[in-house]
Amino acid sequence: MYHIYTVTDNSAVCDLPAQLNGLIESIIASDVKSINLDDVDTYYYIDDWFADTKHFFQTVVQQSKADRNKYDSFTRFFEQSLIYNFQQSRESKYPKLTGLSLFIMPPYIQTSD
Repeated sequence: MYHIYTVTDNSAVCDLPAQLNGLIESIIASDVKSINLDDVDTYYYIDDWFADTKHFFQTVVQQSKADRNKYDSFTRFFEQSLIYNFQQSRESKYPKLTGLSLFIMPPYIQTSD
């Protein structure tokens, strides 16, 4: 059984660094001290912790007051170019996933279960 099934457009993957770098630079230039990673929803899967990419950046951008336009641009790229197909199992215990996740290193872990 699967929880999510994601197919990326591999031709768009080469544009991911440029899209992501602009967003990250905006976050770094903002109020990073106001970021509380305990507010990021995480989930445990096969001995590691993850956070949904879009939800992670949404939380961080909101908290830091980073450039919302950079987040919106990344989200458009994510939804319209990078993700070719996304399906989630009805039985999935992870309802907030959008297709790609980030590995979260300890100690920045808070369970959403």
